[in-house]
Amino acid sequence: MKIKISRSLFPANLFLILAANCIIGFLSWAIVAAVYPSLAASAFITGITPTAIAAPVVIGMLNRNIEYSIGGILITNSASALAISLFLPHVVPEIATVNVLEIMQTIVG
Repeated sequence: MKIKISRSLFPANLFLILAANCIIGFLSWAIVAAVYPSLAASAFITGITPTAIAAPVVIGMLNRNIEYSIGGILITNSASALAISLFLPHVVPEIATVNVLEIMQTIVG
């Protein structure tokens, strides 16, 4: 795809998309928790799910800006993985015994 990693790969509005992902995750958790507490964690995970990894392929087929979608994937996937690791024990108290630092170490590498 001949894409170079540069600062232009991460425009400011991608961070708005990241914020929207997090807000959707937490709002869906809060709304569902009020009605169906047992489904609240599923709503959180579904809402905070990052951009699809296939997005650059689809964007390329549509002859659009592939660099923008790759930047979005890098930002949303990384931040979502960290957010899920940090907040899952609060969203699902039953798994609070999970060591978040161990999870984050496997994510970061």
